[in-house]
Amino acid sequence: MNPITQVSALVSPPVSTGRSDSGNIVNKEEFLQLLVAQLQRQDPLNPQDPAEFTSQLAQFSSLEQLINVNSSIASLANMQGMTAMVSAANFIGQNATVVGDALTVSEGKSSRVAFQMARDSVSTHMNVYDSSGALVAVVDLGARAAGENGFDWDGRLANGESLRDGNYRFEITAMDANNLLIDVLPMFEGRVDGISFDRGQVLLEINGRRIPMSELIRVGAAAAQPSSN
Repeated sequence: MNPITQVSALVSPPVSTGRSDSGNIVNKEEFLQLLVAQLQRQDPLNPQDPAEFTSQLAQFSSLEQLINVNSSIASLANMQGMTAMVSAANFIGQNATVVGDALTVSEGKSSRVAFQMARDSVSTHMNVYDSSGALVAVVDLGARAAGENGFDWDGRLANGESLRDGNYRFEITAMDANNLLIDVLPMFEGRVDGISFDRGQVLLEINGRRIPMSELIRVGAAAAQPSSN
């Protein structure tokens, strides 16, 4: 292997703007320094083939372009993240509806539950599970119309006691007139208390939980059909 080829062998994808932990990937400045050092130490009586040297320079140029592209993409991603954060900040203090099956009980009352059904139901139930997955409550919601439905549960169990405060999960099961299961999209509502940014996505803090903004249905007054049990 000739000296220039040895330098080229140090550079392999993915492109990095700094040295990796293994030390096998160099940045563009290190690549150029090694290239010059190898040229200074080559045998004058057996110089590098100009065509191959030109090829090595082309590789360096490609390396620099890729690094610049990566840098531009990273900058764009950061700008998009900041823009999303600024937009999400306007949601703080407002009521939000998001996709999910989270249910929070505080002071004996649960957070508002919402769900969408593909068609009318003749029988609808809400099953409530604790953090261990154990079923702790079954609430009869009766017949429901297709579309979006809302439900305010008082947190009371069949024995009259209130479910203790904490985080739970709910599941809606609905049957139609033909005794067939209906597809249901679970949602829940709550006030946006804050926002955060993690791993490239904006998170909304609702009912003590961090929800990706991609799960947001709407922000504002609840539009689901009011109901209580």
